[in-house]
Order: sequence, then C-alpha cells, then structure tokens
Amino acid sequence: MSGPLKLEVLRQEIRAHVSRIVGRPITMPDGEDAVAAGVIKSMNLLDLITQLEDSYGVAVSQKDIHAGHFRSIEAMASFVAVRK
Repeated sequence: MSGPLKLEVLRQEIRAHVSRIVGRPITMPDGEDAVAAGVIKSMNLLDLITQLEDSYGVAVSQKDIHAGHFRSIEAMASFVAVRK
C-alpha cells in the first residue's frame, strides 16, 4: 500500500485513535487544527503520541511535537507515513 491510499488508511486509523482517546467521535475535517478547536487537549496529547508510537513503531521527539505534527489528523498521518 502506498501513496494516497496509504494516507487515507492512516487518516482513518488515526481518527479512530483520537476518538478513543477523547471519548467521542471526531467529525471535523482531517486538515482542521484539532488542538485549536479544543478536540485534542494537552492532557490527551501524551496518550495520543504513545498510541501512535506503539501502533506504528515511530519515535516521537519533543521537537516533533513542537513542529506541529500533532495538530490535525492530516498532519499526524503525514508524520507517520514519513517515519514508518
């Protein structure tokens, strides 16, 4: 699996992870800033990063967090696709 299909699958999987962590379905567009919208709160971020590291075998540094890779579903999917 590669290209757009891989990113679409990652977006769906990450959306499911975020939904589980925040305890409700996520209905916002993949590119929308989930942190600014209040969907992902700072206390959820550590759980989300741990989930992505465990599920996809990627390492996340503090620099990655500050670079904005975890602000939207789209950004997270792109980050995982590049690092995986």
